[in-house]
Amino acid sequence: MGNDKLLMVSGRGLIVPEAPLDALLEVGKAISLVACFLFCNVASEAQPRSFTIKASENASRALPTSFRLLNSEYQEGFLVFPLNNRVKASMLNYDLYAGLLTSINDAKDTMAFNKDAAILFLSIGAEDFYHDVRKGLFKILASDSINLLTANEQLVKRPPKPTAEGYGTSTNGTTATNSSSRDADVIYDRITKYFLIDASRTIFIANKQGFYKTFRNQEDEIKVYIKKERIDFNRKEDLVKLFDHCKLLSITR
Repeated sequence: MGNDKLLMVSGRGLIVPEAPLDALLEVGKAISLVACFLFCNVASEAQPRSFTIKASENASRALPTSFRLLNSEYQEGFLVFPLNNRVKASMLNYDLYAGLLTSINDAKDTMAFNKDAAILFLSIGAEDFYHDVRKGLFKILASDSINLLTANEQLVKRPPKPTAEGYGTSTNGTTATNSSSRDADVIYDRITKYFLIDASRTIFIANKQGFYKTFRNQEDEIKVYIKKERIDFNRKEDLVKLFDHCKLLSITR
């Protein structure tokens, strides 16, 4: 994974080679993205961080687009495939619930990319992303041309709360799930987790051990900096600051 690939994502002024895009898309994918997937409706809604649905509701239909989409609006972007084949794509977004990259074509049809599409990198608007077929989309926060610091947005279903009689136990002592637990509302949260991706595309959690593994032979210097700057590994700003310091260490070695 080299710097040329990252530059190809960000290089908006480069000529885009012609390549068939329709073959990567499935029109009318049965992922219930709802009629309000149209650009004007999506753009008008604020993005909540949690959403509650009834236990009887189908999440794929009940979760609103303003919650399940990565961005509040569709934007133009680029897709980068192996061998730096770069394709311009209009009106891109990412469905966090379905785990699919989606697009709106000129006819206002919502289209979903095949999950196995060999997309390495992409840009949506001014933001660049690394794409992993199994683990999803990672927003690039910082790069040293070899390693990446990224943010991964996820939809997480909260576990049901135990009932007064004990979770998973019925009133007659059997192991059947308690009816009050079955009928409880279901809450989904949007959370952000941070990861490091090295040159071999191995993904590490962006914690102390992750930085030690990504920036090998710099563990002692990293330990000193973490203690001195009181790095909070849950804060994006602190992670970017630590990554930039590791990048500087690599240059000065």
